[in-house]
Amino acid sequence: MTLVQQSGSSYVFELETAKQKAALKALKPTSGDREQFHRLVLHLLWIISKPEIDDSPRPQIRIAAPGYVVPAAKVREFRRSAKSVQQMTERLAKDVEKLQQFGFSRLPFPQPPIEELKVYANTLIEQAAYDEQYIRPTPLRHRTKPQTRDIIGLVRFVEHHTGSPHWNRLSTLLQAALRDSGFNRDRLRKLVKYHELTSPKGMGSLRAAAKRAAATRSK
Repeated sequence: MTLVQQSGSSYVFELETAKQKAALKALKPTSGDREQFHRLVLHLLWIISKPEIDDSPRPQIRIAAPGYVVPAAKVREFRRSAKSVQQMTERLAKDVEKLQQFGFSRLPFPQPPIEELKVYANTLIEQAAYDEQYIRPTPLRHRTKPQTRDIIGLVRFVEHHTGSPHWNRLSTLLQAALRDSGFNRDRLRKLVKYHELTSPKGMGSLRAAAKRAAATRSK
């Protein structure tokens, strides 16, 4: 891999294959200058590719923090309640079928709220599925490496500006930066899920971070 110096002091990571270049080109920000966005991505890829500068100041990436975290127990309770409601609905339906066999000669036949309970159960299931993505991660017992934090920062930076983490395209770019042909979508997703911190990062300048990293390298 080659390091390219731009404007005398700013460093970016150079992509070599058509597949890598296509992956970068496919990252399209929802607003702002696309060329500047791509340059920022290349800045962070350059830093990720140089683990020997791990002691230098790191870029700070601000993401659209949801401000909404839930305990895993809440999701489990939603699903437990949904299952309980579904079982109740099934029992009521069987009871109605039995009662209808006897018939009612004078009073109107009572109808239990089976359809409403089905809707309620489905709502609980949907809520559990929605909340699952906001489960608070278990605190790590060991220090996350700066390179790992940079990878997470890259994923969230891209997600914030494009609306998607682009797992496939970023794994292609990270294969090059890490010099690891086995680094794929699944490894990237697992790495982010395991190491991601719960506290949002403040916005910093990737360009300034790359300049600091380059200065450290030149010492």
